[in-house]
Amino acid sequence: DGKIVSNVFFWHLRNMFFCQTHVAPLRSILEIGGGYGTLARLWLLNPEAKIDRYVIVDLPEALFFSEVTLRAEFGDRVGYWNGKDPGTQVVLVPVGRLEEYTKPSDLVINVGSFQEMSDIWISHYMKWLDIYQAKFLYSLNYMGSPIEYLYESRNFWSPRPSNFWSTRIINPDIPLVKVMCA
Repeated sequence: DGKIVSNVFFWHLRNMFFCQTHVAPLRSILEIGGGYGTLARLWLLNPEAKIDRYVIVDLPEALFFSEVTLRAEFGDRVGYWNGKDPGTQVVLVPVGRLEEYTKPSDLVINVGSFQEMSDIWISHYMKWLDIYQAKFLYSLNYMGSPIEYLYESRNFWSPRPSNFWSTRIINPDIPLVKVMCA
């Protein structure tokens, strides 16, 4: 429609369509590291997706940006987890309260932030995934970068799910990633 969009818009679309294609049915999503909420916004505006609940887990400072972006579009459909369910379609959960949130999700998403976490945080999230009742995990993160030059990475290999998980698809050569990343 003549609108100017960034290359990151296409990055988010690719991730959403990939998940929508390979994981069905999808009614609830939990995103670790939701940034400013753009992926959540795309899911909720997608007429083909029937998302009942979208949860973003992030640092409290980052949730501020998610809140501003998502409230501009969805108003009171956005709420904070403060130990109890706010009853909203979008729930913002501070990372320090993640263990309190136990409502299952069909899909856990992490794009571009596991790679930025320390090994201790990766281990924390992997243990949490074993307890949490998600059906699927979608991860698009750098891995295997040279130790002497990790780019944005802070660990060599993430995610590292336990033996409770099995891999359905591995694609280390995504064209859009090759264009946008080192």
